[in-house]
Amino acid sequence: MNITELKLGKYLTLTLEEFYTCTQTYHKYAQNINPFPQNIKEVIPALQDLNKYIIDPIIDNY
Repeated sequence: MNITELKLGKYLTLTLEEFYTCTQTYHKYAQNINPFPQNIKEVIPALQDLNKYIIDPIIDNY
């Protein structure tokens, strides 16, 4: 599985690095945080489900 770029749902395609490092908290504490999950095989389906069941329907509605 190529985890460099991932299509998460109908609308969102992003790099996982972008997803994990986009917060202000990460930028403030970057030297202390490893933003990358250790169990990537579990995280990717969870992110796809988040998009399928929550984010995509919200975008569809608006």
